[in-house]
Amino acid sequence: MTCRLCLHNTDNLLSIFTDNGDIAKKVVVDTLEQHLKLKIQFNDKVSNKICLDCWQHIQNFHTFWLRIDEKQRSLETILDCPQIKQEKNVEYNSYEHVNSVNKDNLLIEPELNINDIKNEHGEGMRVDSPLLFNVPAEVEDVPSTCTFCGRSTSEYLKLKEILQTQNKTVLETLQHQSVLIHSLVRQEEVSSSALEEFPIDNREQLEEIDAKINEDNRDTYVRVMKSIIRNQINKNIKSVLTEKLIMDFNLDGTHGKGRLKDYKNFYGSFREAVETFDPERSIRHALQLAKKRYFQSTCTSNKKMKFAE
Repeated sequence: MTCRLCLHNTDNLLSIFTDNGDIAKKVVVDTLEQHLKLKIQFNDKVSNKICLDCWQHIQNFHTFWLRIDEKQRSLETILDCPQIKQEKNVEYNSYEHVNSVNKDNLLIEPELNINDIKNEHGEGMRVDSPLLFNVPAEVEDVPSTCTFCGRSTSEYLKLKEILQTQNKTVLETLQHQSVLIHSLVRQEEVSSSALEEFPIDNREQLEEIDAKINEDNRDTYVRVMKSIIRNQINKNIKSVLTEKLIMDFNLDGTHGKGRLKDYKNFYGSFREAVETFDPERSIRHALQLAKKRYFQSTCTSNKKMKFAE
């Protein structure tokens, strides 16, 4: 069976639905929708199951996300202290007064004038330089305890510094994880788009898909064809190539048929998707078997028609 997320064929799958179509693993459905914005349906045309490896990755990220959420709530609790809020507002107002930051240029550092840094005799920064913050008295002399909640102000500030350091690391890791998840979602969207191109019905479609396959998307087409073939090339080849196209082509172009090997991008991906010891031999046999079944079916139909007459 195929995993709905990574599109790999594996026996280690997690069943999300019962045989009747009811949701058996609601936590899986909710978690996938929360983080991947993906809602798997019972009648999904690719698969309604996910592999255990993918679920482990999602669980790890969800645990990570919960830890971040807890840290952020702790930080909000600390910053909710009125004394800390007051100090924060004073610092911001002082900085705004000195540098006159324009709202349209919040990310631009203030310009420095060398005359503000040196005095006329080059003796260093003047005491009255506008680059020095004019720190109000209430900030210079911070009380040891919060006047509102009675807790130690230094304890709050120390914990705030620790949380800020931790959050910086957490957010950097979260950013990396977010990139991976978006890449996974993008990969799933591209795979779904490629899946709609199969089965290939005629020469024009074969030429079109051969022109589309390149080094950037080759792996995607290989994964899609693997999910279609499911290690059963003889049974599922007509899901890659329609019966009509199979009758018009063979591998080498013999007997007046089209040559499948001429479509190098498609055929190379097709070979890679056939996970057998000798992929070319397996494809050749599958094509011959499909043609044999077609002739047998046609022969049987003709006999039935004659019998009916």
